[in-house]
Amino acid sequence: MKDRVRDSLRVRPAACGCRGVCFFLNPSEGRGNTRQKGARMGARHKLNQAYFNGAVFFAAIMGMLTESWAVFFVILGLSIAIALH
Repeated sequence: MKDRVRDSLRVRPAACGCRGVCFFLNPSEGRGNTRQKGARMGARHKLNQAYFNGAVFFAAIMGMLTESWAVFFVILGLSIAIALH
């Protein structure tokens, strides 16, 4: 039972092979992407990763200043929503 739960929670890396935010921001995963592991990241991928890293950094700073997890998650959600719009 524990093995099944552990396997279901395991996160597979994105097709590009990077170790960053690609787990969440790779829209082509599972659609027959033919990129090889170790392939270069495209401009759109780098920009999405920069937006996400900036949103996490900004939310972390604001959360630390206010000492509130709620502020962290609200600002993180708003920052990502603004970047996606």
